[in-house]
Amino acid sequence: MPTVGLSLLACFAFASPPTARAESPTTRPAIVVADFEDKLPASLHVEGFVAAMAAHAAVGHGALRLKPATQPAKIPQWWIDINGIDPQTAGEISMQVRTPGKETEVIVRILASDADGRRLYQRRVKLAAGEAWQPIHLSLGELRWGAFVGSWGEVRRLGFALESPADEIGVDDVKILPRTEAAGEAVKRLAFAEKSSAVAQAEGVLVGTSASADKQIKADDLTHTLTHVQRARAMLKRLFADADRPIDEPTPVSLLIFSDADEMKDFWKRQGAAWSAQIEAPTSGGYTVQDIATSTFVAKIGPDRPVYLHEAVHALISHDLRLSVSDDSHWWLHEGLANYVQLCVYPKSLDNKTYPNEFATGVDPKSDGLFIPLKTLLTRRGMSNNYAQLASVIAYLADEQPALLPPIANALANHRDLGDTLKAANTDWDKLQADWLKWGRKKFKSPLPEGAPQFALPKEWSEAK
Repeated sequence: MPTVGLSLLACFAFASPPTARAESPTTRPAIVVADFEDKLPASLHVEGFVAAMAAHAAVGHGALRLKPATQPAKIPQWWIDINGIDPQTAGEISMQVRTPGKETEVIVRILASDADGRRLYQRRVKLAAGEAWQPIHLSLGELRWGAFVGSWGEVRRLGFALESPADEIGVDDVKILPRTEAAGEAVKRLAFAEKSSAVAQAEGVLVGTSASADKQIKADDLTHTLTHVQRARAMLKRLFADADRPIDEPTPVSLLIFSDADEMKDFWKRQGAAWSAQIEAPTSGGYTVQDIATSTFVAKIGPDRPVYLHEAVHALISHDLRLSVSDDSHWWLHEGLANYVQLCVYPKSLDNKTYPNEFATGVDPKSDGLFIPLKTLLTRRGMSNNYAQLASVIAYLADEQPALLPPIANALANHRDLGDTLKAANTDWDKLQADWLKWGRKKFKSPLPEGAPQFALPKEWSEAK
């Protein structure tokens, strides 16, 4: 099977700068979640632990003592009921913990879950052994996403799970501390450290670069890229309606453009350390984790590199549609949308012969064509040679069946079966594939003129003043 990827060519256009919105940190007091002074609170829940009050406290005269059950049916965990966390005012989760009777470190996983116990945020923490109380201070940005993408405001449980043996664990003085810096400061600091950098930021989107010192990327270039990202965001809101539910992250959706590949790799090492997670070193021109997109400046392409918009769309999908770029079942919608937007704005990214040839060949397991059955394409993680087909599926849905896009996104975000979603819309895999092929063969029945766009420019671009 031949490989046809979307190339990264340059195309210049300029737009008016968006209006920036000033933000400042809060000075509100800390919120005490639990101090365990007098008795175990009714909001405390345990699984696999035996909970009791302890006189040995970090603060005051009482604390929580947790002893793992002899044969716990589940991984031991505890949590306190809370009523959400507002990242506009809150900045840090804090607690005091000790592991008496232990001579080696203990590993716990801090968990922030919704009312159904679905893990929204998490972070692995190593606790030193011994009698002494030790503080855990984690900024909200240091907790990475869990199995489900959700908002801090939807968090209803806060606690941790035990991931290594421990005789006993003490917990005290659980608090939510106030936010102390403006949105975007943490990601800028981690990305660019002491390096010279430039940033364009507005309405929950940040575009920053370290390729600004010698004017490789100028202020107008950053504004141009930021405008593209904002238009893509508006397009997602239009296409996905109620499935577009932006999460309330403490950092903006970010596109970070580094001077070279080594800088980008070093950033992901630092980000992985901040999340206490292993992040695979990027090997391509763009790399996105959660709602942080990264790429590099390449002189021969210039400051309007198509991959910038492509990766930013991944970050937007993660943040606004709540679909994780690392989830295999979400992969196809991520790549379909990112490649569709790239082709709309940068049509030279794909050879104009690709769609006429591939739609004429169709879906035939015996041929060497690029197209594969939609039931396979849309239910597992594929490869770069699937990108063109995925972009065409998104274009078809946007043109012919836009009402299908919101329920598809909602089903994926809630880990529901896509087949059931199609059935509810009075279609199935075979009919969807047949309708898509019919649309494509009509649209691409003859070769496109050189330089002609494969898809119409979305109105967020075509109608922009």
